[in-house]
Amino acid sequence: MASESVSLSATQPRPTPPVRICRNPDALLPTFNNQPASAHSPSIHRHFFKTLLFTSRAPLNFLFCPSSISQQPQHLSSDMFDIPPLWDYTGDFVTAENLYAVILGDKSKVRGGSGKVINSKADDRIFIYYSDHGGPGVLGMPNMPYVYAMDFIDVLKKKHASRGYKEMVIYVEACESGSIFEGIMPKDINVYVTTASNAQENSWGTYCPGVDPAPPPEYITCLGDLYSVAWLEDSETHNLKRETVQQQYMLVKERTSNYNYNLVNLPPNNGRLEAKMEVVNQRDEEILFMWQMYQRLHHQPEKKRDILVKISETVKHRNHLDGSVELIGVLLFGPTKGSSVLRSVRASGLPLVDDWECLKSRVRMFEAHCGSLTQYGMKHMRAFANICNSGISEDSMEEACMAACGGYDVGLLHPSNKGYSA
Repeated sequence: MASESVSLSATQPRPTPPVRICRNPDALLPTFNNQPASAHSPSIHRHFFKTLLFTSRAPLNFLFCPSSISQQPQHLSSDMFDIPPLWDYTGDFVTAENLYAVILGDKSKVRGGSGKVINSKADDRIFIYYSDHGGPGVLGMPNMPYVYAMDFIDVLKKKHASRGYKEMVIYVEACESGSIFEGIMPKDINVYVTTASNAQENSWGTYCPGVDPAPPPEYITCLGDLYSVAWLEDSETHNLKRETVQQQYMLVKERTSNYNYNLVNLPPNNGRLEAKMEVVNQRDEEILFMWQMYQRLHHQPEKKRDILVKISETVKHRNHLDGSVELIGVLLFGPTKGSSVLRSVRASGLPLVDDWECLKSRVRMFEAHCGSLTQYGMKHMRAFANICNSGISEDSMEEACMAACGGYDVGLLHPSNKGYSA
């Protein structure tokens, strides 16, 4: 009996039968992240490769899709864990459509890359570990569009209907990653999910420059995320042929519990079991990365000036996104209700939005007039969902977007350059 694995990170597990973490795994690892500030992604996934390599006696068959390695090779040593890079999908071929085709085992739908898919059968086990930026209802992709929750759940339903697995375990590392499953994940398809955060919380970077513990001085990015570091270190210190996913979940949950959103009880594997571990908001890692580059460019004034301009442009666009969404809320719902409507959170157990196509439509409309959301702007997905849930028409939404962003030059951040996120 074979097993297959993919890379993602998730919320509280569903009450499925105990599932062993590594049992004859045929590991599929798509890692999707091309943000230079998130070069910890290849670091984490090499850690994953090493963990499975040395905790399983069965032959392993991996499928890797890390775009950040191919696009940012200068940010991470290729011999970090003394294993060869074996990437199946990189660069332009790391897409939502390829992800869906790989999971479904549909080679006819794959574009580029090695063409490798999860060709699993009814007795197989699949492990999916997905790590990227996220927002309410979405997971990041280096190439547009993003992965939307309902689309991903539909893929899981199809995989189950085709009798393509016996048990599936999904780990998702992303901000608000719990929103991918809340209210829409079926309870009868034998999938066990855990996420780095619930439907409203951020995810956190760690081993970052300027925090404790810091990465080696030659690295200028965060080398890990709290949730991923926790489950990987747990996997290294336990017998994965005996530890169940439920057992690991309880340990990882305790280690990643964030007591004050500044310090968390996630000790690195260095004996400091009672030490608090400082963290960085994932959405700020991009600016932290650029600032570290700026500080290290000694005697290179032109490059320093270019980076400073890039930081300024990034901050400007962030402020524009925040202000535009806020103003659209005021225009649609009035000055006293706009902000509260956009930020309102539905009751636990309900999906983010009733009409997912409406959500995609409103996102595209916003980006057409106001510029790409970028990984930072993914946090506003809840606002667009609430606009749909409130029954705002397409015409009213477009008028509000035109009023809020009509005089803003989005330049290279217009979605016509890199595509719409929906």
